[in-house]
Amino acid sequence: MRKVLSVMLTVVLAVAMAFAFTGCGSKADYESPAAAIQASRNGDDIIGKTVAVTATMNFTPLPDGTGMISTDVNVAGGFQVQVCPNTASGSGVAQGDEVVFRIDSVYQNVPGNFTLRGSIVK
Repeated sequence: MRKVLSVMLTVVLAVAMAFAFTGCGSKADYESPAAAIQASRNGDDIIGKTVAVTATMNFTPLPDGTGMISTDVNVAGGFQVQVCPNTASGSGVAQGDEVVFRIDSVYQNVPGNFTLRGSIVK
């Protein structure tokens, strides 16, 4: 019985360490908000995909139930992109935090100015 428990404990620890070292599969689909917008401009459907975001500001609540955590200007691409997670998932984000963001919608209010709305998944 002890041998079985010992083997089970070893297996559980090995699996836990594998998740820890691989990041639990949390690699984002896009390395930045600008990369996601560029992919969208190239015809990719980015809805439901994830993007790695480094917050350029503390979570700033907006009247629509979201809040801004990042603004990125891509001079070469000629566009600007804001990342706005919903309040429930983004309220604890601080400037400098690295998060993975799932895109639920893309909004373009003027040419070259994009807003990604969604939620923080990590």
